[in-house]
Amino acid sequence: YTQTWTANVSDACGNQAEAVSVTYTWTVDTKAPVIMTDAENGDLGCNPEVMEPMFTAEDNCEVGDPIVTTEGPSNDGCAYTQTWTANVSDACGNQAEAVSVTYTWTVDTEAPVITTKNQSMDLGCNPEVIAPEFMATDNCGSIEVEVSTEGPQNPGGWDCSYSQTWTATAMDPCGNEAESVSITYTWIQDTLPPKVNCSAIEAGDLGCNPEEIPSGESLIDLIDTDDNCLGSSEVFVYDTILDDEGCDRSVTYIFSAIDSCGNETYDFERCSVTYTWTVDTEIPVITADSESGDLGCNPEIVSPMFMVSDNCMDGEIGLESETEGPSNDGCAYTQTWTANYTDACGNQAEAVSVTYTWTVDTEAPVITSDSQ
Repeated sequence: YTQTWTANVSDACGNQAEAVSVTYTWTVDTKAPVIMTDAENGDLGCNPEVMEPMFTAEDNCEVGDPIVTTEGPSNDGCAYTQTWTANVSDACGNQAEAVSVTYTWTVDTEAPVITTKNQSMDLGCNPEVIAPEFMATDNCGSIEVEVSTEGPQNPGGWDCSYSQTWTATAMDPCGNEAESVSITYTWIQDTLPPKVNCSAIEAGDLGCNPEEIPSGESLIDLIDTDDNCLGSSEVFVYDTILDDEGCDRSVTYIFSAIDSCGNETYDFERCSVTYTWTVDTEIPVITADSESGDLGCNPEIVSPMFMVSDNCMDGEIGLESETEGPSNDGCAYTQTWTANYTDACGNQAEAVSVTYTWTVDTEAPVITSDSQ
């Protein structure tokens, strides 16, 4: 605003004074200026380039630029914040309402680290497979771990070997990615027992008085095994059944097997081998029902009967004897019967003979005289 006052006067004689003016200027301003900015409070994300917000001021009258103050960035760990406050007063001392802009952001260039207490290993046979546990640590706080797995894999099929790999990954909010960590478990899945086959062993009768009876352990290498999984099975003698009484002996070996997972052959799939033999070193004894002797005149000739007894027979058996038939010298006849016997083990009895003598005479004697 402005206002001028002008004073003039003339005296009585008409002499006019030189006019004198006084001018006042002033400002009429009761409105406070207004501070404006295009910036807004907000989060700038991770590792930004932080630019100071720009402020301007408007006033109904002239006003200078806003004065911007800030205490600089402050942080709690990785979380940063900074506030800029703008203020201004016009020439009349009308003070604008202060305007503040606050930025928040995160400073994080370190990748998280994944750890686990588990380690890759073989779990053995038929285990309960429990997934490993992973955790991640980060310089800026806790983060979640992503664990992926394709599930159990059995690439070999018949070898029954399984494996499963779990891979853990993690990424913090600023996109720093952890080095992945993997745990692999391997194991054997096998609940079926092996079968055994004794067909390669030639068993049977060993004859009489064999020098050596094969032991079950000596036959183990001849046993074939068949298992649902690849790998060797251990064959062993499950049981030995021995009959060692009397002359007829036998031994039966029953074989079984156990695989690497401890599955043992079922009862009905075990195989057995039986050897038989005879123990007999005693010679048999031959007896006759009659003795050698003279049968007198014109007897009815009946062949003697021979019997044999042996330690390996039950009771006695009759023998057929050999003879060349009767021979004679005139009326005097003789005939011999001989019995021989060899048992199944080649033990030969002492031969027994019976000899009969007799006279064949059916003609009456004739008496003569040298006188009449």
